[in-house]
Amino acid sequence: MEAASTASRPFRFAVRRQGGEPSPWRRRLRQALELFPATFRGMLLAGLSSLAWWRWGYERMDLLIFVFGAAGLSLFFVSGLLVAIAAWRLGRYEKTAGIGPSLRRLEAGSPIETGFRRPSFHRWPLVQLRWEWISPAGVDCRQRFREPFLEEEVVARRRCAATGLTRRFFVESAFGLARISWRRSEPAAFLILPEVGRLRSLPPIHSFASGDAVAHPSGSPVGDRMEIRRYAPGDPVRHILWKVYARTRQLNVRVPERAVDRSRRTIAYLLTGPEDEAAAAVARVSLEQNLLGERWLFAADGSPEPTEEIEVALHSIARSGNLAQPTRLEELHRFLRRPELAAEKHCVVFAPAPALQEESAWLAELLALPAAAGKSFTLVFGTDGVQPEKEAPLWRRLLYTLKSDPALTASGDLQSLLARCEQARTRAMVVERRTGRVFSAAGAGHSS
Repeated sequence: MEAASTASRPFRFAVRRQGGEPSPWRRRLRQALELFPATFRGMLLAGLSSLAWWRWGYERMDLLIFVFGAAGLSLFFVSGLLVAIAAWRLGRYEKTAGIGPSLRRLEAGSPIETGFRRPSFHRWPLVQLRWEWISPAGVDCRQRFREPFLEEEVVARRRCAATGLTRRFFVESAFGLARISWRRSEPAAFLILPEVGRLRSLPPIHSFASGDAVAHPSGSPVGDRMEIRRYAPGDPVRHILWKVYARTRQLNVRVPERAVDRSRRTIAYLLTGPEDEAAAAVARVSLEQNLLGERWLFAADGSPEPTEEIEVALHSIARSGNLAQPTRLEELHRFLRRPELAAEKHCVVFAPAPALQEESAWLAELLALPAAAGKSFTLVFGTDGVQPEKEAPLWRRLLYTLKSDPALTASGDLQSLLARCEQARTRAMVVERRTGRVFSAAGAGHSS
């Protein structure tokens, strides 16, 4: 759609400053240019037709060129007139019909009918109507024809939290000779949540930490001798199960059961970065399916305030997609230093699976966090898929231009990532959104 309309755009000038919002006079100039009906293609046709009509058709009395020149000028002026009338009528419809219903919740990747519709002008010759979303960005908008209206359907490519909606309307001629565009904004609070793909069922992410079931503060975190294992040199003789030995002729000893208890509250955090939609989807599924345990606190880049309410946490996930630049680990450092989290011993960090060649320093800093924060960590990396290292056949490389998908993680990077986490003694897993597979330090993935 964008490529088709590039050639038919009207004359444009540099109306935006580098790195900032346009000034008021530049904004007014942009609006005036958008309302100017003639496009570059139309003005080129009008100029050539005028030259041919006057220079060769009228002065030299060439009737064929005279007719073609007059036809070109007529087509240009009729297209501009019809587009102007259609835009005026649609502008009156905007004043009476309103902008449309507010949206509440969308999911990225899924087509959603918003209920917004406008007249189709399908009975008008040479006139077409379309519109697109300017804000929030990353939303593809298309129109479905249901006589006599065009109804809106949107597909979001990325999560976000929006407090307003801006559409840009285009009324243009069929040959791209004339076009008028304008923008309409409305207050509409809604969320676009990350697409979950096949992440319908994941293993529990909450961990077990040492409990406080000890007889004395100076004692060991162990309980009664309830577990049994084979005898090993150095085990006390008094712990040997002699009755079992008399029956089986195998030496077994009774060992104390280690007193463990679930962490009273798990804290979780979502890190943003390039290609982080899969990590956000894993965080969403973990919250919705209660995989963090009964009690948890959640925060994300852009929303550092911890919360234990599911709706607020989902809003934090959506709002993290609004960040123009990833914050890396600055906000996570501040989050872990919060006084109310000092007693919590375990943290789950959701992060995009990094490309180790580009993010090695970032991963090293992330793996150093557990020791610096005095907490145990579980790193949950999200990826859209694992790309095998097998090279494509020669005929395919000769006939096609093969491009690597930045959302995919190379198989070698995946193994290196898990190996580095294992060396740092940090529990880690990689979750593949497209298939639902979970990869652990063992190196194999299993379907969820």
